[in-house]
Amino acid sequence: MVLEFVLEFATEDELFLATHTKKDGGWVDGRAREIYEKYHERLRAMQAVASEGSSSDL
Repeated sequence: MVLEFVLEFATEDELFLATHTKKDGGWVDGRAREIYEKYHERLRAMQAVASEGSSSDL
């Protein structure tokens, strides 16, 4: 029942954190941390490009 809730309502980001961090909040390994950081770098870059495009449409 809890798993169904998590799969239905969790974002990809929340799901990654839930499955790749320890109970104490640390990463399970360095690779997980690197992937998470690269994901957020790319996400910020795409959001910046999208916001630049939407402001130029005005």
